[in-house]
Amino acid sequence: MITKENKIQKSCCFYASDYHLEMIILPYINKKIDEKAQVTIITEKNLSKTIETVVSKINLPEQRKQEILEIDWKNNKNNQIGELINTKKEVAIFVIGSKKYIEKTNKEIDNINKIENINIVNCYNFQEVKNNMVEIVDKHKKVINSSSN
Repeated sequence: MITKENKIQKSCCFYASDYHLEMIILPYINKKIDEKAQVTIITEKNLSKTIETVVSKINLPEQRKQEILEIDWKNNKNNQIGELINTKKEVAIFVIGSKKYIEKTNKEIDNINKIENINIVNCYNFQEVKNNMVEIVDKHKKVINSSSN
């Protein structure tokens, strides 16, 4: 789904565990870092320990691993959404949490006017939304999975 005159592009993904989520989104994050986009994680819970484990086991240059670990993987929703985002041309935002949390955070992002190109990836826990997946997919431009990055 693209809104605000093509400024916001929304994708989604579905995950079974925190480790599974990170394995799905890491190729996409790696690509966005290559493109010099700002990558921001907005999560309902702290993922810093699981991402450290995943990054330690993947085949990437050490510098790239460090760049991935420097992304704030903790629950940073205490900040204002606008404060989490710089004014770089492209921003990739991963919103991770319950369906209610994702919807509320997306409304806040929709109200930010200073960014030209926002890519939002809404990350849903499969167990919570398994009965609403078709509805969720219909609201997004694409579904991110381990083979689509």
